[in-house]
Amino acid sequence: MMQDMSRQEMLNYIQATSKSSGAKMEKLLEKETELTEKGNKYGVKFTKRQFDLAVDPIIKAEHTRSRILELTRTASMSVREISKRLELATKEVLQHITILRHRNLIVTDSVDKQVPKYRGLPEE
Repeated sequence: MMQDMSRQEMLNYIQATSKSSGAKMEKLLEKETELTEKGNKYGVKFTKRQFDLAVDPIIKAEHTRSRILELTRTASMSVREISKRLELATKEVLQHITILRHRNLIVTDSVDKQVPKYRGLPEE
């Protein structure tokens, strides 16, 4: 599946870090039976594999964002620092930070030698 964590373990982690993201992911997973047994609104049924191929990347991305939020809620960090801690490419981390900024979950806390440091905001 995804890395060494099961989908349920990732969902648990997401829920612990962000209740709103966790609720959205849980709602998405609840659609599995409907989509694989009844089909979508056009009557097209998904196989289990098709569902997994569609949903797993979404859950993996939310899990990564949750990890970024957890890290930056304890200390302001640059993209490079986050990348090293999470062993991810800086480009990937920056893409996730952009999404988190649009969701108002992370802010630029400071700029040190033209390098922004990000701080995760607590969920309201």
